[in-house]
Amino acid sequence: VDANGFSWRSGAKVEKLRLKQWFLRITDFKEALLEDLEFLAKDNCWPERVLSMQKHWLGKSQGAKVEFYVEDVAGEQLPSVGVFTTRPDTLFGVQYLALSMSHPITARMAKAVPRLQAFIDNAPNLPADSKAGFLLPGIKARSPLVKLAGPTTKVQESMP
Repeated sequence: VDANGFSWRSGAKVEKLRLKQWFLRITDFKEALLEDLEFLAKDNCWPERVLSMQKHWLGKSQGAKVEFYVEDVAGEQLPSVGVFTTRPDTLFGVQYLALSMSHPITARMAKAVPRLQAFIDNAPNLPADSKAGFLLPGIKARSPLVKLAGPTTKVQESMP
């Protein structure tokens, strides 16, 4: 999509639509697809920018999945939040976690916090590139690198 919202291939206006669709397990075939990109690169069969986009889309990310333990102001444990990172060395500097609007913690909080429910209801009206978020009151996430005592992180609901 170009800066004006049109397809770089066809020139058609790009629209965001909700569709019922099939989901393919592309990642199960990632290695074969990456190897086939080399074949498509021969003799300039595909433009370099398309090959580059495909490589990045399929890309190989090596890292770690870590669990942040989450609790409310009463100290009640909430579902933990799994986070994938390619840079585990940055975990000491985490400032907040962003949850989707469909996350179980967000859904639970929306029942008790009308302002959060209003934010969720208004989200479809926000621009596609919006960075808007909602700070969940009274929710803390504990770093997986810290045992029982130590710094906590704010939890914020954000656009999916």
